Amino acid sequence: PTPPKPEGKKQRTGRGVETLFRTNYRAQLELTQLADVKANIMITINGALISVTIGFVSTQIQQQHWLLYPSALLLIGSVTSLGLAVLAARPSVLRGRVTLDEIKGNQNTMSALFFGAMARMSREEFEEAIRFLMGDSEALYDNLSRDLYGLGVRVDEKYRHLRRAYNVFFLTLLCAVIAFMSGFYSVTS
Repeated sequence: PTPPKPEGKKQRTGRGVETLFRTNYRAQLELTQLADVKANIMITINGALISVTIGFVSTQIQQQHWLLYPSALLLIGSVTSLGLAVLAARPSVLRGRVTLDEIKGNQNTMSALFFGAMARMSREEFEEAIRFLMGDSEALYDNLSRDLYGLGVRVDEKYRHLRRAYNVFFLTLLCAVIAFMSGFYSVTS
């Protein structure tokens, strides 16, 4: 349902409102792109770390058994961090359908402008929905608001996964370095 409008206040339309939406869309998209870049960096680093660890340990484990624990720790942490980074980079498509009647009644919970909703409509339904939205500024702005909200929720989800990936990566490196040092120290002393 659409939230009630404040009494005595007329909903503004025009340049200021369009600037608000344009600025917020741009910010959300830039944050999404930044999260994707950071996720790809984490995927690359963890993938390289896994490859190097497996390559090095597989040749050395027979002679130096102490490498097993720190290497396993490094591999488990890197795979976990890589998985979280993949979750951050993974596209997310909401399931659901928006009907023309919901749009005309301004009762749709998902934005009609979201590509997942568009893809589930026929071209004729979509064109009629767009014509309706162009003629009803309240419904248009409500749909833009829903779309912007959905983008924000997705950005938040990406950054939560990314934050976990970085935390796991940092803790893994810290613990693995300590484990390698203590294993090396126990062998040499």
